[in-house]
Amino acid sequence: MEEKFCKYLKDIKVPTPLQNKIEEMINYFESILTEKLENIFLCNTLNEDGTYDYTSLWLFFEDSVCEAKNILKVIDYDYMSISQTQFKYWNIKSDIDNQFKDFTEKSRISLHIDFVNGLLWELYSCGNNCKYLYNLFTNYILKNFQKQNNKKGF
Repeated sequence: MEEKFCKYLKDIKVPTPLQNKIEEMINYFESILTEKLENIFLCNTLNEDGTYDYTSLWLFFEDSVCEAKNILKVIDYDYMSISQTQFKYWNIKSDIDNQFKDFTEKSRISLHIDFVNGLLWELYSCGNNCKYLYNLFTNYILKNFQKQNNKKGF
């Protein structure tokens, strides 16, 4: 696993056994896809007792996205080619206090994306992971959304 992915997982406080499981998932996807893995994102929520729950692992390749759903309980993988579908709608929500910056442990972000083919993505984060979701939104989602719209003359 690339060092930047290890740093990310440590920064959002992912326990070592789960980091190892994520590395296995990344290795699996890299063994079946020829594209370069550009980024990963792990959805998380904060429980009332201060512990985190981790649900979906998202892998962002040059031209495709994979999701490993409900990673603590099952093996359930999705694949989608970005060039074969078109973004239709996106919505990003955050706490009113942070305006997509200066995230704290109480921060929350959710990102909803609809595609013309009927697929949808739901990504969410809390605490320090919010900065990663927002960076993913600005550097990958918006970039691809704008690229697709420019090709269609918008």
